Amino acid sequence: MGIMPSFAAQTAVASAQVQKQMTPVQAQTYRRRLALNMALNAGWCWSFFRGHRLVPSIAVAGALTVSSADLARTAGGASKRAGWLLAPYAAWNTFATVLTTAIWRQNR
Repeated sequence: MGIMPSFAAQTAVASAQVQKQMTPVQAQTYRRRLALNMALNAGWCWSFFRGHRLVPSIAVAGALTVSSADLARTAGGASKRAGWLLAPYAAWNTFATVLTTAIWRQNR
């Protein structure tokens, strides 16, 4: 998954936009969810590319997919544009989860 440059830019733009529309408490919660998402993203990159650990990579990718979909949903509740900006990132993480699982199945 390794957040690709366009996804990084879209995530930054959407996150900045959506936090302006939130209360301070909502924005703080959003930032925590975003931090968790970025940690999961880094964790997948490390476990897949560096560690070559497919089963843990599948678990992390699945959690990252759920986290990304949650960010898009939360952002979309505050700003439809922000939600749409995050949707491709969530879709990419879904694809990466499926792809990681397929690689594991081919190499058991």
